[in-house]
Amino acid sequence: MILTTTHLSLRYIDGHLRYIKQGEEELIRMIYPAIRDRRWYTVPMTIYEEEIQQNTNSFLISYKASYNHEDIGYEADITIRGDEQDTITFHFKGRATTEFLRNRIGICVLHPIKECLGAPAVIEQPSGEKVSSHFSGLIEPGIVFGDIRKLSWQSANGLEAIIDFEGDTFETEDQRNWSDNSFKTYSTPVSIPFPVLVRVGDIVEQKVILKILDKEKKTIQTTKVVDLTESRYPFPKLGYARSQVPLSSEDIQSLKQIKFDHYRVEIDFRAGWENTTDHAFKEAEALNTPIELVALFDDYSSEYQALKANLNSNIASITLLQIGVDIPDQVLLDYLIPRLRRDFPSIKIGTGAYGHFVGMNRHRLFDARIDYISYGLTPQAHLSDDLTIIENLEAQAYQIETLRSFTDLPIHISPVTFRSRDYPDKTVDTRQHTALAANWAMLSLKYMCGADRITLFESTGPKGIINKDGPSPVYEMLKKITDFQPVNVIKNSQKDPLMMDSLILENRAGERMVCEVNWGEYLAG
Repeated sequence: MILTTTHLSLRYIDGHLRYIKQGEEELIRMIYPAIRDRRWYTVPMTIYEEEIQQNTNSFLISYKASYNHEDIGYEADITIRGDEQDTITFHFKGRATTEFLRNRIGICVLHPIKECLGAPAVIEQPSGEKVSSHFSGLIEPGIVFGDIRKLSWQSANGLEAIIDFEGDTFETEDQRNWSDNSFKTYSTPVSIPFPVLVRVGDIVEQKVILKILDKEKKTIQTTKVVDLTESRYPFPKLGYARSQVPLSSEDIQSLKQIKFDHYRVEIDFRAGWENTTDHAFKEAEALNTPIELVALFDDYSSEYQALKANLNSNIASITLLQIGVDIPDQVLLDYLIPRLRRDFPSIKIGTGAYGHFVGMNRHRLFDARIDYISYGLTPQAHLSDDLTIIENLEAQAYQIETLRSFTDLPIHISPVTFRSRDYPDKTVDTRQHTALAANWAMLSLKYMCGADRITLFESTGPKGIINKDGPSPVYEMLKKITDFQPVNVIKNSQKDPLMMDSLILENRAGERMVCEVNWGEYLAG
């Protein structure tokens, strides 16, 4: 639903304000309430008693929100106003109905990346002191702005936006660290210990008040200028990850129809890994595909000796990871790398983060002896709705750009999963075998260009490219692309990638394949 004030427009979707704009210029990506449990899981919200009123140059929304998940019981009253002076107020008042542990409760404000990059900002702290800063260009590994009571910044068209925060101290982080295409201002600061015990009856009340200055001078509709310059990148080597269910002969025949460069096999030495590797090696041989082995070490001395006895000649690379840390420590690498070089000189050795890009960004010292770096990617680290998944595509390119600012090592993005792996009991997404997942995966090949290798989903099953009924839309998309035998990705700008986006590929003959995606139906919904 589109709502308006005198000079602003926005969309109201499922209790959230999205795409707050002055003309064509986006000022705020989203304002929404959230509860994050002790594992950082975003608790689903149910809306009831919702009332929406659009008046001339103003609007009023009210609803009640219920949060129920595992031991969490929480109720909130939300009121959202937009007045004729273009002031938007988001008021949240919540009360716990059960006792539980939380990491965060309250309002979040998402700032769009393109419109904010490099923009000057002023932070007014609770003490009244003002600090001048700016939104970062490359992905900031730490907090962007801290100790916020009021945040003001200047838009590309000269508008000054101001947000007052009431009820808590807020701070801003760069969500591109988790593949989200936004800066996020939230409470409570991460410097405060968490999780925190919430008792029955505990109340959280917050207000976020957005004001726009100089709007009278900026009412002319401007046309976005699209940069027609093209950039050419080598098409990445593609692989898929082994699923937990062994491949059938039918699966193997279907997978062999697509040319893949590696078969990702992950082993955890804590349980049943020998059986996993035995099945995986046989499957890789049947697929005629080299193995990208990912090993999660703990007691690495004994584990390496056991692994050494099980490795075979079909392993092209091994990614060294360590249980319980963002990236492996130097002691582990000092033990494993020389032994692997001595015992298996032909195997490429890499390391990096088991999870999100943030692990790479916060630990920028990479061992000079490794051949590549690796991290995982998902569009659903924070929110899971269709629009967020589409929005987050652009964040992938910023990760590559940031990595290239401090390392020249080849980049493996492995694995790419549709649903986050942070919550092992919630890794299956019912949209995995739909056109949404296929289009998202296809466009990821554009935004991830610059990566050397990409592991795209699992081979089979509910997280794979083949489901129980046969090849999925993701499979069909990958077959179409690999049949074309692309050697380059042609990257160009889009006027509005949230509405229409495309992947352009080029083969050795110079022929081009253009794959367009119209996201309009998701925005309309």
